[in-house]
Amino acid sequence: LLFSVPIARESGYTSQNRNIGKMVNKGIEFDVNIDIVKSNSNGFEWNLALNATTFSNEITKLPEDSRENGIINGTKKLLEGRSIYDFWLRDWYGVDPATGEPLYVYDPESEETPNNLFTTIDGVDLTNNQNNALYAYNGSSIPDVYGAFTNTLSYKGFTLSVLFSYSVGGKIYDSNYQSLMSTDDGSAVHVDIANRWQQPGDITDVPKLSINNDTNIIATSDRWLTDASFLNLRNINFGYVFNQSTVQGLGLSGLRMYVSAENLFFVSARKGMNPLETFNGTQNVGLYPPSRIITLGVNLNF
Repeated sequence: LLFSVPIARESGYTSQNRNIGKMVNKGIEFDVNIDIVKSNSNGFEWNLALNATTFSNEITKLPEDSRENGIINGTKKLLEGRSIYDFWLRDWYGVDPATGEPLYVYDPESEETPNNLFTTIDGVDLTNNQNNALYAYNGSSIPDVYGAFTNTLSYKGFTLSVLFSYSVGGKIYDSNYQSLMSTDDGSAVHVDIANRWQQPGDITDVPKLSINNDTNIIATSDRWLTDASFLNLRNINFGYVFNQSTVQGLGLSGLRMYVSAENLFFVSARKGMNPLETFNGTQNVGLYPPSRIITLGVNLNF
């Protein structure tokens, strides 16, 4: 279990990666390759290749002084018996329909903060101040299953190959969406801002806009966790292999022409969200999504 540990500045560095504990990874990978239609009298073939993987992770040992309380690491908390992919975040409750205030489950062990508004809904003690919010484990970035599948069809020199990659389950912390829900002056906003609370009685998951309360409105919490499932048409390739009589007439031993396209579409829980960036369920703000690429090609054999 590698972890960035602070070290003395005299060394010329601020931190160093060290092996501070132990963890166990387990998984099952399934591969199948099936000829759904084998070559027949008319030359048609259809092949399906499928890959599916499951994965689990468990921390089995931490340093003695961290075993009880664990180690906070961004949106995660390392603790024996848990996974390095488990999210540890403020427990977001929703929006107060009477006031439009953002509400978090209250942590009774937190230090009281000035201007803290307390309320109780359905027996749950709540606060509008992120400093008094209760932290809790909430889901994992590990998907239930992920992999890819390819369909390949051939007919009289023509070949069509279609590759999809997919992931089902798991969560991602959508920090790009979080930043677009901010009320800072001059910043771009998400269309969901239109669903904000505006008057008493409004039922919504977007708090009232208040530049003076932006810290509490967009505080890091499980509000920003989103289903990480996706389906990606990663590649589609259509080509034609010319017969030998045509090829030899051109002075060649082989000729194939094709058109290929990558990332024609990507479907996820939120438009523009790319769960493929990292496996740990966080995003690198500012990265471009996978490029859509179309290629025309010719293979010549002499």
